[in-house]
Amino acid sequence: MAIGVSPCPPFVKCPAVPGVIYDGNTVAWFKHNDSNTVIKDGANRVSFWLDRYNYAVGPELIDQAAWFTPAYWDNVFQANWSQVGNTLVSDGNNGAISRLNFWIVGRTYKITISIIRNGGDLYPPYGVGAPSGLLSATGTYTYYYTTANVNINCLSVLFDGVITALSIKEIKFFLKSTSSINITFG
Repeated sequence: MAIGVSPCPPFVKCPAVPGVIYDGNTVAWFKHNDSNTVIKDGANRVSFWLDRYNYAVGPELIDQAAWFTPAYWDNVFQANWSQVGNTLVSDGNNGAISRLNFWIVGRTYKITISIIRNGGDLYPPYGVGAPSGLLSATGTYTYYYTTANVNINCLSVLFDGVITALSIKEIKFFLKSTSSINITFG
């Protein structure tokens, strides 16, 4: 079978995916009953509905060979932060790291960050107006953020711990809720 050729005739129900996905013209696929593509807010309302076809996620924006170096954070690299191998370590004091002209204002990004926390809290990467919620436990976190500022910031609130991984990708195709919508999957 050639790439771009449907395994099913047009308008026939396929067991896995609709045949139109392979027509060469489809750029996004939203499936009404796939809860893995729906991002909800704290009130169980849909805030983003991501493309199932994964064209939605752009390339990696963080330089994976340099994000943990002081030079990468060209605006602010406060004294509580240090590079240890391929990680960023905060010593438990307040302080920020910041990079100039990283975001494009008004665009939405998928941010994944892994931390080891010994104490304190960490505001994950943001532009202006920190995202809701501090990171206050060891783990890997994924969230979606629409920025209103070009500079990327990450703020320690007495954070004693390590950032072990950081990934940021622009979300290119999604539906964004502008009102309160509740979705129940069954």
